Amino acid sequence: MSRTVLTPLRLPPELIELAEKMLPFVAADPQVAAVGRVTRSSVLRLAMAKGLESMQWKYAPKKTGRGSR
Repeated sequence: MSRTVLTPLRLPPELIELAEKMLPFVAADPQVAAVGRVTRSSVLRLAMAKGLESMQWKYAPKKTGRGSR
């Protein structure tokens, strides 16, 4: 992800609070901290990436084989 696109997003206060609470735990992960300063925005970006990755397995179109009908 070399480019970023600004995407204003309205989130419920509960999600913002959860991201704030998770901040120190995410920042303690050496792999995350190695990238740079960990902020609430970076926690939300990570959550979005992990969530979309997880959803992809459930909602992505299934490949069908030639013989299956």
